[in-house]
Amino acid sequence: MKNGEEMDPEMCAVSQEIVEAQTRTLKELGAIWSDMGVHGEAKTARLSAVRTHVLRLFQDMVDEEESNKLIIIQRIEQHLKDLSKLRKELSGDTSCSPDEGLDSAPLYQVEKCLRERWENLQKVKEERIEQLVELQRRLDDVRYRLGKNDSSPYNGGITELELEALKCRVTLHEQERDRLQASFEETQSAIQQIFHDLEMTATFPFDKMVLSTPPNAFVFSPENMAALKKLHQNMEQKLSDAKHDATELRERLSNLWERLQISSHHREDFLHAHRGYSVPTITAFKEELKRCEAIKRENIENFVLQLRREISSWWDRCHFSKSQRSEFRAFYFTDFNEDVLELHELEVKKLKNFYENNRDIFQLADQRAELWEQMHELEKRANDPNRYNNRGGQLLREEKERKTLAKTLPKIEQELRERLVAYEQANYTPFLINGENLLELIDQQNEERHGLKELQKYQKKVNRNHMLEIESKLGTKATTPTSVKRGRLGPATPSMLGSSHKTLTLAPPHSAPQRTLTSKRKAEISPQSNVSKKSKGGRKSSEKKRSGNKSGPRFSTSKIRRYGKGPTKSNEPSSSKTRRNIMTTLPSDNFSIASGIGPYSEFQSGPIVNSSIMPGCSLTGQYRIS
Repeated sequence: MKNGEEMDPEMCAVSQEIVEAQTRTLKELGAIWSDMGVHGEAKTARLSAVRTHVLRLFQDMVDEEESNKLIIIQRIEQHLKDLSKLRKELSGDTSCSPDEGLDSAPLYQVEKCLRERWENLQKVKEERIEQLVELQRRLDDVRYRLGKNDSSPYNGGITELELEALKCRVTLHEQERDRLQASFEETQSAIQQIFHDLEMTATFPFDKMVLSTPPNAFVFSPENMAALKKLHQNMEQKLSDAKHDATELRERLSNLWERLQISSHHREDFLHAHRGYSVPTITAFKEELKRCEAIKRENIENFVLQLRREISSWWDRCHFSKSQRSEFRAFYFTDFNEDVLELHELEVKKLKNFYENNRDIFQLADQRAELWEQMHELEKRANDPNRYNNRGGQLLREEKERKTLAKTLPKIEQELRERLVAYEQANYTPFLINGENLLELIDQQNEERHGLKELQKYQKKVNRNHMLEIESKLGTKATTPTSVKRGRLGPATPSMLGSSHKTLTLAPPHSAPQRTLTSKRKAEISPQSNVSKKSKGGRKSSEKKRSGNKSGPRFSTSKIRRYGKGPTKSNEPSSSKTRRNIMTTLPSDNFSIASGIGPYSEFQSGPIVNSSIMPGCSLTGQYRIS
């Protein structure tokens, strides 16, 4: 309480008690001193001592309390310093004062509050230190597993952000460790399986360590992981080589056994005892192959002859021409030795590889040949006059087949052309079938087919014009059959012509005798001479016949035959002059064919005339892929 301030009632009461006690004490002392006879200076000295003692007692009490106050203040100051330090360590923030909100509080309360704050922060610090120690331990462990031995002690603080960053760092390292451990487990399992399959044992220290070390104890250093990857690749290569060697050795042994006519009992026992592709199995195969090779050398001639039969078979499958076959000169050697045998074996391998590498071309060529043959067969059926007498739906089936071929054949040819072009670009040589360029052969066949279609159109036109010419020369108008109107020469049914029709049949152009005509004879058989002869000599005959039949003679084309055959008069001898003149005007079979490739959609429009009408141009020149 500062000077000049009023005392509270409690202190006033204590002061009153002290005054009363002081008065009472002084009275008692005065009575004692009176009884003792102490008067004058002695009493004054004693009163002075009492006053000094009382004042000193009060002063000591004040000094003591002042000391206690200073102690409290010092504690408060120390708490403030400690709190500032802790706040900086735990959060890194010193902008807020530790004694904020305690300016008007008593010193005891300030000291108590600051002490409690310090204790709380101290607990947080201890917890974070424990967390830091655990994170540091995990970091050191994971860095060791990753082969990073250059780790240094952690120099960071224990703020929440710094601890979170350290935790993320540890988590990333642990994820990397887990990833490498999973990869190691998978690779280790694969390597162990390969060692087991090949029946091998590890000889190098690293190989032994990989096979025996648990995944949670392996050090995933960059060097170890690189060595592990290389070991895995080497083992995979050994496994692949072993499989390839085992397959090749089995195939070679099978061929040798077949050629040496080894008993099936021996083969089955050997294959049953040596399965898989382990090192002991491959060694056993090599020993057996060596034994069979020795037997083979004793029977070289028989082996060469067998290989020649096999080569001939592959030549046939690959459609080699004589010139291609003659390139292998060793086929005709009569001296049999190991070199000749090796040449034959290499030739067989070469032919097999050629066929396998171009299997798709052979298959496509085979499909095209089959479709081309079907198309040719349908065209033959279309030229059959009796095809319309079928009532079993054959025409509908043929039409469906024709549409299917028109869609499928161009696709097959297009794909085959692409493969052939790719083959030429890759090998700088055309793909040959029986010595002929297959691509050019396809174009040639299409050109021939297009030429035959042009021939069909021309033949129809010639027959139509020829029929009209006959009608004009005979002086009558023949009934046009429905088949001619449709643009196809075919037989007309009796119902189309009527029962009173007379028919005449013209001999085919190629059946007319070939004569060497003089200029005079040519003039006689010209169209103008035919007309004049008809006007003079034929008119009487016509009139005479008309006198017997008022309606006049009727002619029919119901028996018009295919491939340029025209109608002939049934009651007129074939040796008449008019007959000879007409036949000499018919076209010959031997004429040129228009070139060019026609679309397959023409195949649906109608049949093509038989290839026999055009010598040297045949659709039957097919190749067949066996």
